[in-house]
Amino acid sequence: MKILIDENLPIRLVSHLRDLFPEMQHFSAMGLTSKPDTDVWRFAVENSFAAILTADVDFQNRVLELGEPPKAIRH
Repeated sequence: MKILIDENLPIRLVSHLRDLFPEMQHFSAMGLTSKPDTDVWRFAVENSFAAILTADVDFQNRVLELGEPPKAIRH
């Protein structure tokens, strides 16, 4: 499962969860730091990410508005 980790979460999550989700990526590795949510959402959709792991409610609201994928997983 491809998961994109929001910039508000530590990049070390990638190394901690890599065994379970080998396609996991952090915002910073994808050049998405400080990008608007709309750009991040579009990137996730266009690159077939199944979920965005975040601490913010913004992506959860976007799922309600636009539907899945990606899903929003709040940490």
